[in-house]
Amino acid sequence: MPNLSPKPPNFHHYFTFENNPPMAFSRAHLFDRLAYEQSTWSKATAHPARIKILEYLALHGPLRFRTLARHIPLHYTTVSRHCRTLRELGLIEATEAYPHTYYAINEKACRNLVRKIRQFESSIEVVNSENNDH
Repeated sequence: MPNLSPKPPNFHHYFTFENNPPMAFSRAHLFDRLAYEQSTWSKATAHPARIKILEYLALHGPLRFRTLARHIPLHYTTVSRHCRTLRELGLIEATEAYPHTYYAINEKACRNLVRKIRQFESSIEVVNSENNDH
C-alpha cells in the first residue's frame, strides 16, 4: 500500500540542525555563574506554593509531608511536585522515616538565596542611580 501522507516541500530543509536545533540540550553553560544562580532562585520563587512551603517550614520546623500538604491549597500530588523542585534546588531537605517523609528547610541554602536576592536588588539600585545621573 503506498504511503499517502504528504510531505512538505523541501522536506530536508525543514528538519536540518541549522533550522531546528535540538532543544533537549541545555544552553545554561553559555551564561556566567551569577546569571545561572539567579535563574535557579527565580525558579524557586516562580510559584506561590513554593514560597508558602518555604515560609511554612521556616515557621514550623520539620514536618511530615501530609501535615505540610494540608496547609497548601493544592492537591497533594502538586504539593509533592513543588517539594521535589525545592529539594532539587537544595532549599529543603527530605528525611524518610517509613512510612512518612519529613521535610525541613535548608537554612544555609535559604539564607544564601536571600543574600543573592538582596545582591541582585542592590545591583538594580546601582544601575538605576547611574541612569538617573546621566
